[in-house]
Amino acid sequence: MSRYDLSTTYETAGLSGPGSDADRLAGVVSHGSMLFAMPLVVPVIVLLLAPMFSNARYVRGTAIQALLFQLVITLGGGLLLGIAGVFFSAAWIVGAIPLLGLLFGPLTALIGWPVAAVLGLAGLVVAVWGLWIELVATWKAFKGEPYRMPIVGGFGV
Repeated sequence: MSRYDLSTTYETAGLSGPGSDADRLAGVVSHGSMLFAMPLVVPVIVLLLAPMFSNARYVRGTAIQALLFQLVITLGGGLLLGIAGVFFSAAWIVGAIPLLGLLFGPLTALIGWPVAAVLGLAGLVVAVWGLWIELVATWKAFKGEPYRMPIVGGFGV
């Protein structure tokens, strides 16, 4: 047996429940911002407005969790997709140079495009997984339940 308890879920956050419907709405807006293509900006605004809510600890914790998770997903997925774009365009760039394109164009296409496809698929998987987790967190915030984001863990709680 492992000495680590594998049955715990991310829902055991130290966040208390929301005090009012406005607190729940702040949590929904923080997490839902990624679903509506506004990551990073909205959680910062909610974080700055957290002292105005009845349960500021819940709102602050939810906004920090959303902000950190969105930052990790945006940077991770964006980095993978950016590197995929570099590998994909390498063959086109090398092919544009007359002598190098003739000698190394097929080789860069043979190596670069499969690497670009794998990295692009990995970036897409990270993005879709991040959106799914944000959808779950938005639903939990809507129901007023505390939720601890994966990767971020207890940071900000």
